[in-house]
Amino acid sequence: MKTRKVYAWTLKQNNVSLVLTGKTGCRVRYDFSGGSIIQQIPATFVTENEYYQKLLEESDLFNRGMVRIKQVIPILDKEEAEKKEKEAKSEVATNLTPVNGIRTSKSAMDWIANQFGEKTTSGLRAIEAAKKHGYYFPDYNS
Repeated sequence: MKTRKVYAWTLKQNNVSLVLTGKTGCRVRYDFSGGSIIQQIPATFVTENEYYQKLLEESDLFNRGMVRIKQVIPILDKEEAEKKEKEAKSEVATNLTPVNGIRTSKSAMDWIANQFGEKTTSGLRAIEAAKKHGYYFPDYNS
């Protein structure tokens, strides 16, 4: 599985640009940006490229702690994403009772108010309340 990694430059600087050379002579530029000296936010660099990740993690900068991994985000390929989506839909279908005909935020809020006496302020809150009570709106689209 591919991963997207977010690296942080540990020294407080706004931007940092560095070039590392691999064993084969391939040179890679790393542009860390988005940092703030005033707000104490480290500059970051994001990549999905496995070669870039390996080269940076094997460098002296990483070993000395000047660069650290801030976040690792798994990236699903198309087949895995479709499989997960199907599993999520089947889980919703088996655990929750569908309420057909609810298409708008207003109708969802009204349904929750009529069924459970709860006042909701938005369609999203109405959906959350419905899930809490074991229902979902398959026709909802706004």
